Amino acid sequence: MNSWKPEVSLVPLYQKCSKCQKFLTQQLKIYGCLRFYCKSCELYTLWNNGTKLHSSKLNYTVIEKLILMFLDKKTPQDAHDILSYSFVNERININTIKKYFTIFCQVAYDYYIQQMGSMLLENNIEIDETHLYYEKKSAK
Repeated sequence: MNSWKPEVSLVPLYQKCSKCQKFLTQQLKIYGCLRFYCKSCELYTLWNNGTKLHSSKLNYTVIEKLILMFLDKKTPQDAHDILSYSFVNERININTIKKYFTIFCQVAYDYYIQQMGSMLLENNIEIDETHLYYEKKSAK
């Protein structure tokens, strides 16, 4: 039986080795946790190493569900209700969901600030009270 798998994964496709800093692409699921394996160092690196979710205790599939609900503009209470359904069966405290939604907001805000930093004008800009409008020239 084929299980449904999303086309886009929010888990990174690569990670840097914590010892040799090589880019790792080989993903392994060990005890329900996604890790990247470095053959030269023979070390496993967690998928969330170096991210704002580095101290996360939740499984990455649950985090993906939370991110999708966050992007779908669900409230933490809505997300809690959806995850509590018997067919989803992900029991997460509402305060934990609020914490993750706050992290997602911070990531979006940081990205916005980073992108806007390159678009902002330099130097001072003076704005006066001049009103610009189109004046129709009528034949007199």
